[in-house]
Amino acid sequence: MTIFDENNHKSGLFRDTSFIGRLHEEGVVDTKEYFRLEEWLWESFEFHNSKMPKETVIRFGIMTSFVLKNIVHHQNKNDGYKIKNYTLDELHKLMDRMHQILEGLSDGKLPKREYLPNLPNA
Repeated sequence: MTIFDENNHKSGLFRDTSFIGRLHEEGVVDTKEYFRLEEWLWESFEFHNSKMPKETVIRFGIMTSFVLKNIVHHQNKNDGYKIKNYTLDELHKLMDRMHQILEGLSDGKLPKREYLPNLPNA
């Protein structure tokens, strides 16, 4: 089992307490769970000598898209879904961070961590 399986709603190992699970079920960005996912990506990237398997890049892209979709719903005044613990600026930082990592995974060169947007409670 990987943290990816825990965050993949189509996996039999999906957890409601994972980063994606809490975002979907509770409307909460669990920073600790997000960084577990990101750390796994970094370790996997290094393990694969900067050539991340295509399936992993696609799956992280789907997760990034899911987060973006939730941010859009959060901003829609006619939608009942709200993210409770992040401001809109913090959500944009999360989205930017995930997007930069997705691009890095696709290009075979992850950005330096110190240049990524900081997240609250990190």
